Amino acid sequence: MILSADLRRRIRRIRSEIALIRHRLQWREGKPAALKLISPPAGEPPPPQPAIGVIPPPGVSSEELSKNLRGQTEKSWALDAEHAPWFYFPEGDGKELPPEMLEMLLLVGASCGVDSLQAGGGLLLRAPGPSPGPGLGMQLALDGGEDDAPFLRAGNIRHIQADRPVIPLPLHSPEVLLRDLPEVPGPRTAVFVLPFLAIGGAEQLLFDLLEGWTQRFRVLIVCLDEHRPELGLSIGKFTALGLPVYRLGDRLPRQLRIPALRHLVRRWKAEALISWNGCIDFYDEIEEIHRDHPGLRIYDQHYNHEGAWLEWLRPEITRVCTAQIAVNAEIGRALGDRGASRVEIIHHAVRIPELPSDAERQRLRRQRRHDLGIPEEAILVGSFIRMHPQKRPMDIIRLARRMENSGFHFLLVGGGPEEGRVEAELRKRPLKNLLRLPIQEDTGPLFEALDLALMSSQFEGLPVFLLEAMAREIPCVATDVGEIGSLFSEGGGILIAEPGDLRAFEAALEEFRNPRRRLDAGKRARARVESAHGLNEYRRAYERLIFP
Repeated sequence: MILSADLRRRIRRIRSEIALIRHRLQWREGKPAALKLISPPAGEPPPPQPAIGVIPPPGVSSEELSKNLRGQTEKSWALDAEHAPWFYFPEGDGKELPPEMLEMLLLVGASCGVDSLQAGGGLLLRAPGPSPGPGLGMQLALDGGEDDAPFLRAGNIRHIQADRPVIPLPLHSPEVLLRDLPEVPGPRTAVFVLPFLAIGGAEQLLFDLLEGWTQRFRVLIVCLDEHRPELGLSIGKFTALGLPVYRLGDRLPRQLRIPALRHLVRRWKAEALISWNGCIDFYDEIEEIHRDHPGLRIYDQHYNHEGAWLEWLRPEITRVCTAQIAVNAEIGRALGDRGASRVEIIHHAVRIPELPSDAERQRLRRQRRHDLGIPEEAILVGSFIRMHPQKRPMDIIRLARRMENSGFHFLLVGGGPEEGRVEAELRKRPLKNLLRLPIQEDTGPLFEALDLALMSSQFEGLPVFLLEAMAREIPCVATDVGEIGSLFSEGGGILIAEPGDLRAFEAALEEFRNPRRRLDAGKRARARVESAHGLNEYRRAYERLIFP
């Protein structure tokens, strides 16, 4: 059962109050307890603060620093601005700063009522008032390398010991506080909303899409949830494209994230907002966002025909969305059953790699297997999946046990909520024919070692993992869920009718024991992906929808 947004807010508030009481009791009892910030809403917001004065460090010319900072998304800065409400002291010439650095610092500093922020070696400092005293500062790890941490400061940013367990952090709505910041002119703009940028199929699809758009459109990526480390981090791929990534979930208290999103939509004159991978706040607040920005086109993408974010759809949401996006026909029908009046079906796509010569492929296969410790003569079956009940990772372990002495070896790669259970099972009963690896940012070398790809999911949309394997001439075995059946329609793989049918999985793998059978199926698999899942049409389909 999906609870109403109002009830969820009340539950979160009660839980926060209980946690605060427990924290104070631990502190009084002398038990280890980290400094905790609480977030009471501020009364009257301070005056708008639309400017940052940038102070060049010694040895860096004003011209060089100014040239490098022009790539920042925040445009309300000036060198040595004498009366600016904020001052930024960069470390170095600013050339390596993420494009959203200054804007994110201003957004967090002003909204959270702090006096200073340290990030990326630089310092943002509020202009002192008539009687400056001790104030609150924050340390932000904008590159995702470490956790953010609050600290206290006095005088010239000396750190002092906190003498109380809880520090109030007055909050100001950024859309109110920063309303006087001017809109930023530029090309047509879209905002993509995700919970976080993990390493997975959704993120790879978004990267492949945006890589074809950066020269013609302006794109902002906004993450609304706290990042989950076990799922990996793919921010570097997007910043390498020059795309700003606003990690609101990691930088702002929850009650400020949607106001910050609305501020970005207004300031960047966004004409489209796309939920690329669902999150609770999007579904809770989308009606209010539509009310504030009635001209904004809103799109909601779905990866599964049951469960997941499909359960959160309400008639009110489908009315404010321009369209629901489905990745296959089955999801499209499920969205129609939920009352969606406009459903667009856009199938996933992957880049089709150039394949090396047969001799080079054999050399790479031997090298990768040597690196992994896999016997050269083994038939290697790979599953690169999120460790989630939907993917049924325990079935892969059970299958490996059934085939322990068959010559088949298994490579299980990924992270997620089932990771602990998987690791515990393998510690309890180790398997000599299964290699378990954490989530990998670059799976290309692992694909070079594979003979077969395996997916045992309970339900799916259109798995990117299978598309990537087929594009490399790797035949597949997978459950007949979602649109996988159409993927194998030309002979690129074998379907398993029922999830959990280990006997059927074993028989399918045995059918691929013959190398000539694998070779033929692999060529059919690549031909299928080339004909129906290339990137060019995928990008054109999204462009027609989002930028009509």
